Amino acid sequence: GECDYSRPAAEGAPAWKQLRGFLPAAEGRRPHEGLDLGNGRGGDAVRAAAHAIVVVVRDGRDGSGYGSHVVLAHRLREGGLAYSVYSHLQPGSIAVEEGQRVWAGQALGAVGRSGRASADHLHFDVRLAGYPGQRWENARAVDPVAFVTARLPRRDADTTGTGAYLDWADRAGLIEAGADPGAEL
Repeated sequence: GECDYSRPAAEGAPAWKQLRGFLPAAEGRRPHEGLDLGNGRGGDAVRAAAHAIVVVVRDGRDGSGYGSHVVLAHRLREGGLAYSVYSHLQPGSIAVEEGQRVWAGQALGAVGRSGRASADHLHFDVRLAGYPGQRWENARAVDPVAFVTARLPRRDADTTGTGAYLDWADRAGLIEAGADPGAEL
């Protein structure tokens, strides 16, 4: 589908590959609390996974392993708050500011290798806040592939022409997931 990160880009860019997956903390091993995605090159746009508010923008000079990174806060349909984290961005490429509202698909920056990274890639985290105001760094990391996949819009083939509008409204959190495009509005 259109949200499959492994599809080649329309302009012929190489397909993205999962370089390293989510590995929860366990005794005796170091966790990897996100997903590393790469396509063999830097500079490609990194886009917001969903509508959100920008809560953190760092240029990478803070010494964290995340390098240049952006953190978005998302209100969940089921209640609560999730953070999405976009790390190892190219220094100087960040195109958003703290406090700014962003829309799904909006460019945040460019793929890079800032922080602790040995190759150009995007490190993508999803974290669930346990209470309002919990900082993203302290929120519980979850498998980003499972989290995003469970929240993708589910639409049957649309023959009415309203599917695109329903998809937009679903992503914006304005209607319930799974709204019938054939139903009366």
